Parts: sequence; structure tokens; C-alpha cells
Amino acid sequence: MTDTGTPHHSGDAALDVMRGYGVDVMFTLNGGHVWPLYDAAVKQDVQIVDVRHEETAGHAAEGYAWWIARMKAVL
Repeated sequence: MTDTGTPHHSGDAALDVMRGYGVDVMFTLNGGHVWPLYDAAVKQDVQIVDVRHEETAGHAAEGYAWWIARMKAVL
């Protein structure tokens, strides 16, 4: 439980680490294995960019990171 009384799960913990590195956008390919991260992203106001192919997520995140000059996450 967090100090707000809401449950804290693995998605929250993983996103806390990513936020520590300055991640505010996640490039993902939707699937049940990343839904805990989606829940955490919504709670922590992290933008989710859903793509249709794994390589697209990687290329999009790399291009965006170069453009913004900050760390991004690919899931």
C-alpha cells in the first residue's frame, strides 16, 4: 500500500524506477504482460504510445529520445 491507501504493485515499482531516470513516455506493444505498467503510467501521468510492431517501438523511442534529448522506455 502507498501512503494514499491505494495498492502498490509491480507496475508501480517498475515505473518508479523508470521515472527516476526521467522517463515520461513509454513506447509499447500492447499485451497483458504490460498492463500493470499501463495502470501505473495512468496513475503517474506517463504518456503511452502504443505501436503495432516491436521494432517500431524501438525505433520510435530512439528517435523521440534523440529529438527530446531525454530517456524513453520501450516495453
